[in-house]
Amino acid sequence: MEQAIDIRRQTQEAIDGSNPAYCFAISLLVHPDYHREEVAGMVLRYIEDEASKRKMEYIVTGETPDEIEARKFWKDNGFAEIHQHEFRYKPQLSSAGRIERYLFIKKL
Repeated sequence: MEQAIDIRRQTQEAIDGSNPAYCFAISLLVHPDYHREEVAGMVLRYIEDEASKRKMEYIVTGETPDEIEARKFWKDNGFAEIHQHEFRYKPQLSSAGRIERYLFIKKL
């Protein structure tokens, strides 16, 4: 847990620092008939290779608590998990609401 917090702190410092931060934003939907974990693993390896080529130090992603299979995938692939709360505006409620998330961080 301490390592995950330290990685998160370093990531925030890199983003807030004078060096420009670069990131990938990827959304992947895999049809249930395919081998989801294999396809996701291939995509993750590609992302890690591309991030390393671009001298990125971290890959960061997030999941909701009910995404148990996805959370297991990230942990199995070397990501540290941090439970956190987000505050987002919910238009249907006309107020800010708390959303639970799990942040996953991996140092390359």
